[in-house]
Amino acid sequence: MSFMAKEEFFRKYDSIDEQKFDGIPLSWEMIEEIYEDYVGKIKDLEVIATNITNLLMEVDKVHSIRKRVKDPEHLIEKIIRKSIKKPRLKINVNNYSKIITDLIGIRILHLFKEDWVPIHQKIMKTWNLNEKPQANIRKGDRETVFKENNCEIKEHKYGYRSVHYLIKHPFTKNESKIVEIQVRTLFEEAWSEIDHQIRYPYDIDNPILAGYLVMFNGLAGSADEMGGFIKVLKQELDYKDQAIEERDTVIKELQEKINLSQLDEHEKEQIHLSLVKLTEKEPERSPVILNEWNMNSSLAESMAKISSISSFVKNHSGLQESLSKITDSLKPDLMECKSALAKVADCIKERHLVSEIKSEIAYNLENVKKIE
Repeated sequence: MSFMAKEEFFRKYDSIDEQKFDGIPLSWEMIEEIYEDYVGKIKDLEVIATNITNLLMEVDKVHSIRKRVKDPEHLIEKIIRKSIKKPRLKINVNNYSKIITDLIGIRILHLFKEDWVPIHQKIMKTWNLNEKPQANIRKGDRETVFKENNCEIKEHKYGYRSVHYLIKHPFTKNESKIVEIQVRTLFEEAWSEIDHQIRYPYDIDNPILAGYLVMFNGLAGSADEMGGFIKVLKQELDYKDQAIEERDTVIKELQEKINLSQLDEHEKEQIHLSLVKLTEKEPERSPVILNEWNMNSSLAESMAKISSISSFVKNHSGLQESLSKITDSLKPDLMECKSALAKVADCIKERHLVSEIKSEIAYNLENVKKIE
């Protein structure tokens, strides 16, 4: 299978400067050679991708996995762009598979933020790495968990969140293939897919799109944190219900034994009254501890982005009206959030849950009030 002609390629990818390509040490004959070599290896790479996916699916915290082998035409496009940007790389048929590290891409999605840890442990235990794992975070995100797991932390200016690994997977007796693995939550995936489709490759620096996507990124982050908080809340409620059920069972058994005892009726009555009082007491709180993933959920964080870019918008015709419409459209959702949080707060007061969770609810209620 031969690659397209040079003229056809540069007509299709007209954002690439053909004159700059002609000035680098990479001929079109080399491009065709790389293309043919890569096409011949695709089936083997697909087998590797499937094997890695099967190993990773053993982790019960994995929600789903997406895998792909790079399209040959996209590989050539990337090689040409990379060679123009860094001609010293001198990419050729012998080294392209070492320089282009995402020929095989695996993306692991998980539901809750804390689910990343067992997935990370599986990767570190199963493969040797080509470099230290990189945790991409947004400014202000908590870093402790990533530092504890020996990740290099990179603050991404657009708020991209994902942990990246370059693993070495055995290919032949003396050769291994570098495979890129990305791990992120479902909410992070949704934001990343929308961001990529809207901005790449030609609107990366568009300030208007960037401003709104940063706001959207904040909403996705808040949704992740709220998901973790609700998970902890459910654990607490389940623990309380179980404790109450176990207590009532013990009390019932004691009452039956008292009725069969040789005690006089007055003594029996006194003991029964004491047991009734015991049923009115709340069981001790559960041992559930709020961890770093779900401590400080702020529903207001993303909405604050509206005001942070409003000064920019004011200077652009028509955008102020658009901004006002977006703000108005979000108000019903905020009121719904406030109502839901108030209901949870009432539930918490009734059940006397741990003080950390009560503080968390109060914190979010205040933030919602501030942006009404």
